[in-house]
Amino acid sequence: MLNIKTRQYLTYAALTLSVALVVSLTYQFLQQAQIQCFNGDQMFKEGRFDEAAEHYLNAIAGGLESPLVFHRLGDTYLARREFTKATPVFARLLQLDPTNLMVMLKLVELYALQNKTDNALALIETVLQRRPDWRPARVARAKVLTMVGRFDEAIIDYRLILHEHPEDTQ
Repeated sequence: MLNIKTRQYLTYAALTLSVALVVSLTYQFLQQAQIQCFNGDQMFKEGRFDEAAEHYLNAIAGGLESPLVFHRLGDTYLARREFTKATPVFARLLQLDPTNLMVMLKLVELYALQNKTDNALALIETVLQRRPDWRPARVARAKVLTMVGRFDEAIIDYRLILHEHPEDTQ
């Protein structure tokens, strides 16, 4: 039979070994996710978007849920013109980074491309509340307003973009 001191040392050794094993496996798992992301970047640069998307999805599944990886995955879907796949990716990205106006603008354009003009207009209003004079947002709103046949409002936005005053041309 083992004495108390020996049992304490064995318990301590077993716990230390367990922690070392868990840390090692976690590191390997996260490192694999980073490698997947790196490989996705390489595939994207080479125009191999199907493979890039697969690598980014593997990176996310491996625990690398950073805004950068979601942005790259979304851009990959955009390059493949898979707007219905890109939309939830950019929506998730917006959840991770709710103040990112560029992501909001991409999401507005995706909604417009899918004829979800109500969603696009609601989101573009949020963008314009934060930056009323931001020209890319005004252009996006004017495009969506044109899509839904609200031409007078679109013309006002286009004139604001061109720094004209709408009342000067009436």
